[in-house]
Amino acid sequence: CYGKAERFEEVNEMCHQMKQLNINPDIQAFNALIHNYGKAKRFKEVNEVLQQMKEAKVMPDIAIMNSLINSYGRVGKFKEVEEVREFFNRLNVNPDVVTYTTMIDCYRMAGGYSTKVDELIREAHDHNIKLDQ
Repeated sequence: CYGKAERFEEVNEMCHQMKQLNINPDIQAFNALIHNYGKAKRFKEVNEVLQQMKEAKVMPDIAIMNSLINSYGRVGKFKEVEEVREFFNRLNVNPDVVTYTTMIDCYRMAGGYSTKVDELIREAHDHNIKLDQ
């Protein structure tokens, strides 16, 4: 709730207090942080949360992947979108309908990426993912 209100100092303080009590955030907490920092275009903090996940040995899941793709894609950081896809591919986390829809929407909004959009639609179809296009 602090993240949605962009009260990031309170979020950081709460995380610090959790660490002092030896309480590690779970995957949902990390996802909420990544989602809200990404939405606010605070990519330095997104990377810090990803590092915290690594240190806590929490494996990112499809929700994290979708949050990252959405955050980077909405601001046209398509190199980062592809890096996220490659990273999750190495973890054997496969894109889902949300992943493909998000990527297609981001590339369409940016304009000039019709070939990439067509490629993503074909890829989703090849993976038996039905898109609402």
